[in-house]
Amino acid sequence: MTTPRSAASPPRHSAEIRAFGSCLTPPALDIADRQNAHSMTLAVRGIVELFRAVKREDEVNWKILAFSISHDHQSVRLYGHYPVISGKDTKYYRHPIRSFDFTELDGEEKWTVY
Repeated sequence: MTTPRSAASPPRHSAEIRAFGSCLTPPALDIADRQNAHSMTLAVRGIVELFRAVKREDEVNWKILAFSISHDHQSVRLYGHYPVISGKDTKYYRHPIRSFDFTELDGEEKWTVY
């Protein structure tokens, strides 16, 4: 029988890249954020279900299990995704880690996400 990976193992990640949106559509970066939130919720849910199957869900409760990066031609948003487990009920959240424009300060921040 296999057991779930330790909560200390490297988390999962997702990245969405968006080009310019038109004035009639939501900002492209917001669309990327929503797609990342959906993808990471599914990933975190899978991890929670694995840990729940072996009665070890407390090990992943309130722990960031996945990261997402949304960016366009000048802005970057980094989020951590985590579950909050209360009995059989689980809710999924994302925590903003950093948001910045990597073109400011003459590109000084361009490698920050790495």
